[in-house]
Amino acid sequence: MDSGTGNVTITHHVKFLPTKFPLLKIKETSAHHHSFILVPNETETLPFEDTTILNDPNLLSKDETSRENSKNPLTENPPEIQTQQPSAKGYIWVPENESIPQNEILGNVGDPRNLLTHQRQQKHHTNLADHLSLDPKTYQEAINGLNSQEWKNAIKAELTNMNTHNVWSPVGTDPNIKLLSTTWVFKRKTNENGNLSKYKARLCIRGFNQKEGIDYSEVFSPIGRLCSLRLLLTLCHINQYPIEQMDVRCAFLNGKPEETLHIFQPPGYFEYPETDVFLLNKSLYGLKKSPCCWHKFLKNTLISIGLTPCFTNPYLGNIKYTLGIRITQNKEHISLIQDNFIHQILNEFNVNQVRPPSAPLPSNYKDLKNLEGKPVESPPFNFRRAVGLLQYIMQCTQPDLSFATSFLSQFLEDPKGKHYKEVVHTLKYLSGTRQFTLNLVKNLIMHPDSQIYSFTNSDWGGGTENKSFSRSLIYFHGALGWRAHKQKVVALSSAEAEYNALTEYAQDLSWVKQLIYESTNKELSCVLHSDNQSAIAIASNPVYHHGTRHIDF
Repeated sequence: MDSGTGNVTITHHVKFLPTKFPLLKIKETSAHHHSFILVPNETETLPFEDTTILNDPNLLSKDETSRENSKNPLTENPPEIQTQQPSAKGYIWVPENESIPQNEILGNVGDPRNLLTHQRQQKHHTNLADHLSLDPKTYQEAINGLNSQEWKNAIKAELTNMNTHNVWSPVGTDPNIKLLSTTWVFKRKTNENGNLSKYKARLCIRGFNQKEGIDYSEVFSPIGRLCSLRLLLTLCHINQYPIEQMDVRCAFLNGKPEETLHIFQPPGYFEYPETDVFLLNKSLYGLKKSPCCWHKFLKNTLISIGLTPCFTNPYLGNIKYTLGIRITQNKEHISLIQDNFIHQILNEFNVNQVRPPSAPLPSNYKDLKNLEGKPVESPPFNFRRAVGLLQYIMQCTQPDLSFATSFLSQFLEDPKGKHYKEVVHTLKYLSGTRQFTLNLVKNLIMHPDSQIYSFTNSDWGGGTENKSFSRSLIYFHGALGWRAHKQKVVALSSAEAEYNALTEYAQDLSWVKQLIYESTNKELSCVLHSDNQSAIAIASNPVYHHGTRHIDF
């Protein structure tokens, strides 16, 4: 229908242009302007006057153009038409910025090269709904896309923090100064229930442009381990200590860089002329040395003030949620669970509503070691990201994934089609264990409180490249630590492989023992279990035999 003349053209020969969307040109007074449209799966009464069909001669053939009907102009009060609408579909479409004005673009909702519907989406591809809720990748996407006002408020709050902490000072330009660029990182923060808590904007420096020895030197910064967190929770519960948590606000903005660094004026900061550059007074996020500077500042401050509070840090009360782990405490035990985090991952990879298998890997997983063939031309998802997410879940709450993630990590550089299928298999298994909890201080094994248990095992020749896989579990009033990995040396027998595993995990056991002693001033004994009698004999009686003479005791 031509909105000017009222002529209606009916044709079957229509050229589909996925990058052109003339219906975007809606009057500003229209009350039906949405960023996206979902067509319901039910009969609705639609007013005919709201329907517009563009009559473009370039899209029609000559024969069809001659069929224009000019004898039926629209009346002032046209009748309403009952139509049976198709099932609801989610669409992703972004027009070309060169041909459509910026204010007529439907925000940043997907890949501008594709038009994709749920019905056409391949199985186990990244979920379409996840694309619609992606965080902005750039500053322009944040201020012009969906929820722009919330992102603008987050940007304003971040820039206010910069001024409060005196992060930079404006200086004049100098051609001899090396300038570092900045970028904005946007993230929707969620609470322990998986609900949106706030919009977070973080200004970061592109530290990958720094050169070692010129822009930075020492970068070491100690960090905590998840095993330490579980041990701390266990000791607190055993001694009936209250467990509370706090957050250090703008932690890295307290450290001072040791080198002289300059940055371009950040996007969205308009208090100074665009030609000005900034001298960094504090170690902004993204610098190679930011964690190191923060650690030095925190250490010196705690020593000098004797643990006197010096930050405006929010007190979060009793511990409930940290690092994506929901923590529940009662009189009997402490439970750790990542159900909301796992639910988001399963939705992302479109394996939420499936029948879970009984094991993380199929029985024929060893056939994946020497696969040949070309790489996947169109990967269904990011293989490295999927394995990394599984790895994090394994390290936090699910030790049953330790071998599967270690095995799949061998194929990160060149994954084949079957490797993608095995990752989907592991994700399906995860869908059946998302409600599993890791319970601490709940003695399933009766042992004295003064003992730390560790269980080790080794699969001689089970790994690739003729190497053995080792597995271990440290138990102290609950599972504290676990891992599975390939041994660093080639073992000549199963006894040697088991003995190597005992050696490696005895070191982990000694570290846990020392950590408990530093925390409680109690000396505990360690019990290391193995299922190989030959390895136990070698460890108990270091006698040289023909098969073990090359082992250095």
